[in-house]
Amino acid sequence: MANIRASLGGIVTGALVLSVLSWIVALAGVAALQHDGLGGATLGFIWWGVWFQFFVLVLILAATFTSYKSLANTNYTFLGMVTVVLMVTADQSRNLVSALSGSRRQAAQASLAGTILLIIFNIVLILAIAADPEDAAVSNTSHRAPQQSKAATSPSMTSNPVATV
Repeated sequence: MANIRASLGGIVTGALVLSVLSWIVALAGVAALQHDGLGGATLGFIWWGVWFQFFVLVLILAATFTSYKSLANTNYTFLGMVTVVLMVTADQSRNLVSALSGSRRQAAQASLAGTILLIIFNIVLILAIAADPEDAAVSNTSHRAPQQSKAATSPSMTSNPVATV
């Protein structure tokens, strides 16, 4: 069990490091598009997706490197949501790549590359967090009904001593 935990920890750490690097690439691409004078709703949604990914990465880093292992379900939820947002962002970046030329096209390509890599690493993180037996044990035990103690169910505790006299 410890060997599986160690290998999953390495996968999660590697995916997180590569996610941060991919996020920097996506951020640089969107910033370059903004710097070149491109704006509008499309670029606004791409910005939103990039910053949403940042906050999800912070949440996962906090859960991974602290004792908050019970955030596994929260991580699933936010990773799933941000992956969907990044898929739409990748589609919009792909449309920009085909519509632009020159340095704007290169910036859109950087944004697209970073977004695609983020999608891949988010899926790896979802699978690695889902395979973590410790997180599964924490989330499974937190939903169990409390057990009655044996002292509370013993006949001497349940009978009324006044009624038997």
